[in-house]
Formats: sequence, C-alpha cells, structure tokens
Amino acid sequence: MKISIPELSLVLLVGPSGCGKSSFARKHFLPTEVVSSDFCRALVSDDENDQSAMDTRPYPSRSS
Repeated sequence: MKISIPELSLVLLVGPSGCGKSSFARKHFLPTEVVSSDFCRALVSDDENDQSAMDTRPYPSRSS
C-alpha cells in the first residue's frame, strides 16, 4: 500500500493501545515530525504514563 501525504499535512494515527501506531510513525516519519500523547502528558505532569493528566470530563453539550 502506498499513501501520498501532501506537504504541510496533519496526520493522526488513532487506534487502541498496542496496535502499532508508534511503530508505524517511527518507520514512516522523522522523529521531529512526530508528537505523541505520551510526550504531551509528560509536559503537563512530568510523567508520560500519568493518565490523570488527561481531561476526562465529557464535552459540554451544545444547545441549538
């Protein structure tokens, strides 16, 4: 399979834990082109594994 990605694109790899997202990213993108959620969690909590750093509140409902 070949996927063409235009320059200046945002690519999201979404899937369950252990499905190969990080392995795919390491194989197909430069380290400077990848931002992981673990890295972002480490920025706000000093621990990339600290799941409490994530906002788990439900989105507010939008009224029409």
